[in-house]
Amino acid sequence: MKALAFGDSWGYGWAGQKPNCEPNPRFTETYSKVLAEKLGYSEFINYSLCGFSMGIILEHFYLRSASLNEGDLVIVTIPPDSRFYLPYTEEEGVPDMMKPGRMKVVSATSGFGARDDWLKMIEYCNADPYWFEFHIGIGIQAISDACDAKGVKCILQHNYGILRTPDWCDNRYVLNTEESMWDMLGLPAQDIISDPFMTQIKADGPYDPSCGGHSFQPLDRTAREVLRRKMLEHLIYIEGSETLDLHPNEKAHTLLGQKLYELCNK
Repeated sequence: MKALAFGDSWGYGWAGQKPNCEPNPRFTETYSKVLAEKLGYSEFINYSLCGFSMGIILEHFYLRSASLNEGDLVIVTIPPDSRFYLPYTEEEGVPDMMKPGRMKVVSATSGFGARDDWLKMIEYCNADPYWFEFHIGIGIQAISDACDAKGVKCILQHNYGILRTPDWCDNRYVLNTEESMWDMLGLPAQDIISDPFMTQIKADGPYDPSCGGHSFQPLDRTAREVLRRKMLEHLIYIEGSETLDLHPNEKAHTLLGQKLYELCNK
């Protein structure tokens, strides 16, 4: 029996882009692989890639689902719900990792790769939060139902924020509906992402509430240092730049795999 993993950069095992290194580095011992091995699956194939939205994860799942047999396992990392899956043209130069179809990922929070028509759609979606719930719910429900139909075991987990899905999405295979994988590591994602100095190891500048459009209150100096020590323990440290990459390091992948396994046993 085999286990297939689908997801974004957390599932991919992003190892942080370091100077003079190969592009798109990754850890091979990801939390998905740790979980699969603990559940008794010796064959593991990871189809996760950086930046994937729920829509592109769903497409990759369907493209590979023909190889699944009864008793196999599918592990899905649910990405942030602010990523959309929209058409592109060849002239836009979309990276190969964003294919196989004729779609690409656009982020509602960063405006990545956004054209004017996409920006209008993003503005509309931000005005109606149901869109975020809808496209995540579609992916969860479709993958869960497809696995049931083939007798394939299914595990989903989300890595950031609060999981928002419509009432008609039953989330029956989502392990961590109450806490994200950030929470499992004891890391408050909002405090970290809203503080522009938090990832800079030697920086301790004032908090700028306009940074990133966030309005969270800054942590005081002591709280910041306590949290930064925990971040150094669990997140990728980029040597030479004195910065932290907001992805789990090898130790954190092992810990997450163990915690997900414990949730499976419950």
